[in-house]
This record gives sequence, structure tokens and C-alpha cells, in this order.
Amino acid sequence: SSTSIWPKRVVFGAGALALYLHVRSALLRAVDESLATKAEVLAQMAESEADDAQELSELFSDFERTERAWFFELCRPDGTVAARSARLGAQHLPVPASTGPSPAYWNLTLPDGRAGRALALGLELVESEPSAEGPPIAPGRWTLAVALDLHDLESVLAAVRLSLGGVVLSSLLLASALVTW
Repeated sequence: SSTSIWPKRVVFGAGALALYLHVRSALLRAVDESLATKAEVLAQMAESEADDAQELSELFSDFERTERAWFFELCRPDGTVAARSARLGAQHLPVPASTGPSPAYWNLTLPDGRAGRALALGLELVESEPSAEGPPIAPGRWTLAVALDLHDLESVLAAVRLSLGGVVLSSLLLASALVTW
């Protein structure tokens, strides 16, 4: 009967939604892992290799030479910017007020208007000696923010939504046709 098919349609639709949410969650975890890896590399380089603010800027510029749209910003303990990616221009990455030892993740709108995902991490940098290239690094808790454009993720999720929507719609049409037949 046609009344007994509706609960099955609802369950099928809910299953498709659950599958989509699972795929989305897995893809976001992969993005977060990529952000964490990039942040860890930058943090290790900042902690071990940079002797002054100029060297910190140079570290950031080396990481911008990739195909993906990465954004970086490193702030001193007083909140002033020590280094940032050129893609940011004069804009800042909005960073949570408190960044502890564990990374903080959030979604944001990037300076170019596209959707992005970001990570902020607190770093303990030790004081360095003044150098000819730039001012010394001030000791204290610095904040490193790394962000990534989500265009590729959004494209994949759009394809998954379209595919699942097509499967659900064709299944519902097929089920309706079989019930009336």
C-alpha cells in the first residue's frame, strides 16, 4: 500500500543525510589534519630557526609558494603582527582571544571572500639577540594562525550532495512507480 512506503522513504532520506554528514565530517577532519601539520612545521621552524622578525617573515614567504591558498599570521605576545602571508595584504586572520597549548579550529571568511578553515596555536618563543637584519624576538606566548581555502572541499561536498540527491530522488520515483503499478 502507498501508506506503508512513506516510512521507508523517510528512513532512506535520513540514511542519505547521515551518509552526507559522515563524509563532510571526515573531509573536515582531513582539512584539520592538514592545517595542524602546516602549523606544526611553521611552529618548529619559528622556535628553532628564526633569530629575528625578518627571518620569521622569510619563513612565511617560503610556505606561500604552493598551489593551495594558504594564509598565515604570527602575532607577538602584545598582539602586534610579527609576520603574515602576502595573500592577507593588510588584513588579519581573526584569531580567538585565548589560544592555549591545544590548537583552536574555526570556520571563517578569507580576505578574498571565500570560505576557509583556520587553526590558531600558542607558541612559547625565547628571547633572541638583536641582529643586523631585524629586531630581536620578544619572549612570551606568541600566536600562530594558519588558514586554508575550502574551495576544493566545497566542490567535493557539492558533488556528494548532488549524487545523494539523485539517488534519493530516483529511488523515491522508482518506489512510487512500483506502488502504483
